[in-house]
Amino acid sequence: MFAYIDCHSGISGDMFLGALLDLGASVKDVERAVRAVAGEGAPSITARAVKSGPIKGRRVTVKIPPN
Repeated sequence: MFAYIDCHSGISGDMFLGALLDLGASVKDVERAVRAVAGEGAPSITARAVKSGPIKGRRVTVKIPPN
């Protein structure tokens, strides 16, 4: 699969991650990839479907454990 992302004004990480999850990525797979890079102190990731008026999306929360 190939995706072209046109974000000429920038993009926030949680919104981008939410879009990827809406496209079919798995939260478990994303957490596994983050853990592979960050090790045991990796952040936890949760996602839930949200709706604001006619717009639907996925709200992603990233919690970083204290050091």
